[in-house]
Amino acid sequence: MFVPKIPSYLITDVAKAIAPNSEHKIIGIRPGEKLHEEMITISDAFNSIEFEDYYSIITN
Repeated sequence: MFVPKIPSYLITDVAKAIAPNSEHKIIGIRPGEKLHEEMITISDAFNSIEFEDYYSIITN
């Protein structure tokens, strides 16, 4: 599996890029919503190799 090294984005920036002329309503965090995502878990980190532009996770 390959995980690219890309910058993180705010969802408001993505919304503005997709629909710059639309009204955006901020509703806050909903129950069960994640604030952060792990692209590589601790258990996967042992099987990961770092390259310049991506990580490679070796799976069996």
